[in-house]
Amino acid sequence: MIKLYYNDYEYLLEVDGNRCRDGVVELASARCYTIFLCPYTDGTSWIPITSRLQVTPLGEVVSGVSCVKINHDEHLLTPKFVPAITPKAPEVLLQRNYGEHNITVYLDIATYLLIENELTFDRILLPECPRVIECIDTPEGVLFTAVCNTAVCVILYDYSDYHIILDMTADEIDFDESGITIKKNLSDSQGRVTIEHLHYANSAYISDGVSIEYTNRHKFSKDIIAYEFVESVLAYDYDFADKLLSIPDMTSFLVREFLGEYCNLIIANKPIRDNDYILLANNSGHVRSYSFCVEDGKIIDIVEN
Repeated sequence: MIKLYYNDYEYLLEVDGNRCRDGVVELASARCYTIFLCPYTDGTSWIPITSRLQVTPLGEVVSGVSCVKINHDEHLLTPKFVPAITPKAPEVLLQRNYGEHNITVYLDIATYLLIENELTFDRILLPECPRVIECIDTPEGVLFTAVCNTAVCVILYDYSDYHIILDMTADEIDFDESGITIKKNLSDSQGRVTIEHLHYANSAYISDGVSIEYTNRHKFSKDIIAYEFVESVLAYDYDFADKLLSIPDMTSFLVREFLGEYCNLIIANKPIRDNDYILLANNSGHVRSYSFCVEDGKIIDIVEN
């Protein structure tokens, strides 16, 4: 027998037509199953997945759905769902003319920005229609900036062709005469929000530095201090990491003991809920799985599965 884990917060799983519950199902070796996975809707229509799953006599899992091996008799489903897209006729959302340059934003199954002149053109995929489009003359060429609520795209026309010099998504984008401010919510245990300001110089946008705010700052317990350290390093929050190293309960040995040979951290960039998991993978592809215990939006423990 093997245990097959899945995320029952994000999708339902049926095996041979039987609904599974509690995020785990036991499967017999040397058998084939039909699995059905259906995402819970969040306003987007997603395509369900139906696939064959075979458990070999040696306990290996073979399936069209991606799956990672946690240990010799435990596996974890990691499906990738795609949205259901209905084709539609293109709809023009916005048009601008800047001398020889024409900008058209249109929607078919996605939102695109088309910029063109008599000699050349470029088409850029955007998450939404821009709320601001600016055209600025610079010594290097003509600079076009399209600012959406959660994305920004900057195109430079260097008198020969169009070049995308900045294409970013974030939780908030602000654009003014001094440059562009990018705000991102990292959704980690400390609720980190990074704020970065960029200014234009010599055909590129250059960072003026990143500041970090904490929307869920809390004291950490000794049991998860190694995880807090790893998380702060992943967020490039080195001041926070240095402070952790100055705490008597925190040592570099504790971090190495926590990671072991599993040097790659795989974690979803989203708010963490109770019983969510992280995976630690080593260079050989072996994976260790940990589950979070969350109370009041804060991690209070991490349990190895």
